[in-house]
Amino acid sequence: MIYNQQSIEEMINTQRLKLSVWDKISHYWIVILMLFGTGIFWFQSTKIYLNKGESFFLGRSFNIGLIFLATAILFSLLQYRRLKFIEKIICCTEKQFKQALFDTAKELSWIILTNSRNYCFAFHATRTYLNWGESITVIKTEKGILINSICDPTKTALFSFGWNRRNRNTFINCLELVIRDKQT
Repeated sequence: MIYNQQSIEEMINTQRLKLSVWDKISHYWIVILMLFGTGIFWFQSTKIYLNKGESFFLGRSFNIGLIFLATAILFSLLQYRRLKFIEKIICCTEKQFKQALFDTAKELSWIILTNSRNYCFAFHATRTYLNWGESITVIKTEKGILINSICDPTKTALFSFGWNRRNRNTFINCLELVIRDKQT
């Protein structure tokens, strides 16, 4: 993901990660599948009702559609929350920010794709069957940093197996360590 200054300012204002259209489709793919399942079962319910079919199958088909709908709502809320930045209020210089970034990249084997004065985009290649890696976005603001780590938005993954939390926490810990070392 390559962002321009306007996109970064928009992310700072909304405190939400901005994805391209295709990345959004991939990120919300499980929701789309669940809604598709809802549609299929409710279509079946409508066919059964119009053909004066067995009421047992009508109720069961409708209820399964409701389960799919509830699951779609649950996953849409979960995926929506994952796009929110974590804000850490911490005063750091550009040099400290860069040092923490390189320390974290070394410790967690991040691949730094974009590195500017106030913004960094990195990738961590997990490469498991259910997770193909994480995209990490770090933005330095006047108040501190905004950080987000999500499963690679170009591929659908539901579980990060703790890597998103580890990416965020390791960077924050490295930044705090760099700041503490510079003060002593």
